[in-house]
Amino acid sequence: MSLNKPDYTTPELIKVIGVTRARLQQWVERGYVGPSIQKASGQGVKNLYSINDLYKVAAFKHLIEFGFSRERAGSIIGKYSFSFSDENNKAYHILVHIDLKETKENTFFFSFDDEDKVDEFFKVIKEGVMYQNSVFILNISALIADVNFEIKKLL
Repeated sequence: MSLNKPDYTTPELIKVIGVTRARLQQWVERGYVGPSIQKASGQGVKNLYSINDLYKVAAFKHLIEFGFSRERAGSIIGKYSFSFSDENNKAYHILVHIDLKETKENTFFFSFDDEDKVDEFFKVIKEGVMYQNSVFILNISALIADVNFEIKKLL
């Protein structure tokens, strides 16, 4: 299995991400995550996942482990139609700012090579701390590195 591999099967995905087949199947059936290359349809046709699908499943799993509901985790991951695997090795982050007083949530996607976004990023964190709101940061770049490391271990 190579990082340049065009697709990944369900057994490969569950080894890399560390989820059970039943759990993954549940997430796919409910539409939280899914294969972008090929969906299983009948005997002999299996789900095929791209590397970006693996990153999205890993991010989804991480958000759930942090305490987000599956619905919220799916909504956060689903907001971004970007490619997680970036050739420039930018530091990507997803920031979730939850206003506890108004019970609303804002989700932001940041790349730290954009100076305007850096200021906005820290403004959101500062406001979250100042107003005792909840701020959660998912480091996409670190998540990608973890997934790539697990793929290399299977080689």
